Amino acid sequence: MAFLDADDLWLPQKLSAQITYLEAHPDVGMVYSAWAEWRPDADGSFAPSAPPHPAVDLEIERSSSGWLYNQLLLECVIHTTTVVMRADIALQVGPFDETLRRGQDYDYWLRASRITPIHKLRAPLSLYRIHAQSITRRPHVANYGYLVIKKALDRWGPVGPDGTTTPARDINRVLAGMWFGYGYAHYQAGDPALARTAFRYCIGYRPFWHSAWIYWLRSCLRRTASPQKA
Repeated sequence: MAFLDADDLWLPQKLSAQITYLEAHPDVGMVYSAWAEWRPDADGSFAPSAPPHPAVDLEIERSSSGWLYNQLLLECVIHTTTVVMRADIALQVGPFDETLRRGQDYDYWLRASRITPIHKLRAPLSLYRIHAQSITRRPHVANYGYLVIKKALDRWGPVGPDGTTTPARDINRVLAGMWFGYGYAHYQAGDPALARTAFRYCIGYRPFWHSAWIYWLRSCLRRTASPQKA
């Protein structure tokens, strides 16, 4: 089973390289790869990509391979377009969570990481298209990244299938960062009430983060400093 987002691109030999790897490593149920960003030219068009070398390197990036649950709790290191997985693993993981408007893939990799080791090939085998308009999208009402991590923690806790435990301080740092980024996006978008709530959650996870306190105060002042027009 493989995934390809509509606006991204597989490079030649991607599937053959990953299938070859899976055939050689029957204990691994899912393999992903490095990827390259595909940015537009000045006129907004995307120039054709250069093909990879004839022989694809099947070496793995060991720091991002193995039982990845604990690493995924701290960062989504997997890009959807790079993934190839065994059909039996996909059946065990089940469908994507359709209640999530964003982060469905992140949730999916966390679930897969409870079932099988996941390996990363060092070779970049796909292109991730960067759209200029994606930078200016209005933030979502829900903090989906936080919801994904909280769902995993509520279900499995901080201990991975291999017995590795993610320290609470690291988890709190990540969750605080998610709330800070969410709050800052809404603050910039002109929604101080939602920003204020987000910064308050952020402070709950990192009580001594000065920047969170500063933006919480700014979001409070922005509300009181904007009188109603007659």
